[in-house]
Amino acid sequence: MAKELTTNLAFARLIESPYYWSLTGLDKGLRRYYRCQLRSGKKKISIEKKEELLEKAGFSVRQEKTWDWPE
Repeated sequence: MAKELTTNLAFARLIESPYYWSLTGLDKGLRRYYRCQLRSGKKKISIEKKEELLEKAGFSVRQEKTWDWPE
């Protein structure tokens, strides 16, 4: 059974691991850019961008997000 990760934890693992990043097929410089952005906290990386990069690396969503109607 695969280990469950939050989007943020999975993204952190993606950019810290040269192996997982290589699965995206993207340049190492882009990995370095995202790693610096995440560490500095100055510029937020959107959840959509994180999900896009995770999908490129082969990560999969176990459970879709659900929303409740306000009362």
